[in-house]
Amino acid sequence: MRTGIVRITPPESRLDGTLLAICNDPNPFGAATVLLEIKGIGDGDRITVTGNDSTDIKGIPVICMTDAVKA
Repeated sequence: MRTGIVRITPPESRLDGTLLAICNDPNPFGAATVLLEIKGIGDGDRITVTGNDSTDIKGIPVICMTDAVKA
């Protein structure tokens, strides 16, 4: 788990600067942003993300998230 401030600039979302992704989705960055929106999480919110934060997609470091909640 990792906690920090989320910044949302559709279609991307970042937690303390690191891209958030749903890594098993064909549109991993957009899917992460949609999940945050469904959970009522907005730009600037402090959140806790569950997932793997030592992953990359095409050489870009990402957090492969499985869930997120407001912290």
